Amino acid sequence: MSATHLSEDDAKQKISKLMDEILTCQMVTVGADGELHARPMVAQERNLEGEFWFITNKASRKTDEIRNSSKMLLSYAHAGQQDYVSISGKAMIITDSDKIKQIWTKDCELWFPNGPSDPNIALIRFQAENAEYWNSTSNALVFAYEFIKAKLTQQPPTELGEMGTAHYKSM
Repeated sequence: MSATHLSEDDAKQKISKLMDEILTCQMVTVGADGELHARPMVAQERNLEGEFWFITNKASRKTDEIRNSSKMLLSYAHAGQQDYVSISGKAMIITDSDKIKQIWTKDCELWFPNGPSDPNIALIRFQAENAEYWNSTSNALVFAYEFIKAKLTQQPPTELGEMGTAHYKSM
C-alpha cells in the first residue's frame, strides 16, 4: 500500500464513499475490565464532520461500556474489494426522542417493534477523532502478480492500493 496525501476534505470524502459501500461496521467498546468488545452495527446517520448516530437498547452492555469509557472504534471492512476503514473517537449515550424519530428507519422495527417511541431506545452519538482507510485500486490479477513478485523478490508488495488518514474535531 502506498500512502496517499489527500487534502483533509478529500480524505473525508474518500472515507465516506468507502463507508457508503460497506454500511455495517464493527463497533468496539472498552469493558470495565479493560477488555475490548465488538458487535456489528449500522449508523442511522453520519456526516462528513465525523458525527455518527446509532440506535440501541438503553440496557445493553455497550451502553454501560460507553458510560464507563467514551473511547470507541468503528471498523468497516469490505474484504472482497480489499477496502477498509478504521475510525477512533468518543461516544456518548443520548435519549432524545426527537432525534430518534428523525433518524428512525423501517429497519429499526426489527429491534424495536413498538416503534420510535419505545422507552428502551437510546442513541449512541459517536464523534470521530481520527480515521484511516486502506483502499485497493487493483484488480485480482494485479493482486496475484504483486503477491507472486513479493514472494520471488522477498520484498513487500507495492502496488496494492492506497491508504490515507483524516482528522476530525473532538467532542
